[in-house]
Amino acid sequence: MDQSDKANLNAEILARCVVAIEKFAEDYKEDVAIRLARSHRMQAAIGLLTDEIAQWDRDAEVDEASGDIALADSARMHRRSDAERLDAWQKTLYDMLRDVEDRKHAFRRIMELVDEAQRIRSRYASNAGAIDAAALIEGLVDVLRRAYQ
Repeated sequence: MDQSDKANLNAEILARCVVAIEKFAEDYKEDVAIRLARSHRMQAAIGLLTDEIAQWDRDAEVDEASGDIALADSARMHRRSDAERLDAWQKTLYDMLRDVEDRKHAFRRIMELVDEAQRIRSRYASNAGAIDAAALIEGLVDVLRRAYQ
């Protein structure tokens, strides 16, 4: 294999590595969007449950005012149950939002690394014979490793 063939092979390997990194970033972005949509659904459910708890409070007051203590107690029991569920959902939402923020931060880092990989590719294109494929792949693997730190 002459120097020209080696340079062409190295350029092809580098191009494929950069495309793989870009695809990884694209997939990661979709994952963040899905998680964000889930957190929005959870926020909506929390809003509905909060409304339901307020309705149980009103029901208990009306039932008690009308003298139906058993029905008022039942409404309070449902309210307590929903309040416990609301507390659990709020904790889950907090965890979901924290996870989304962590992933958004990681995505920004991944995009910086995509840019870095593209710069490596540009530098290599101008000096194709100077870098061997093993060093190239090692550098790009290092870029991906840093994405997970």
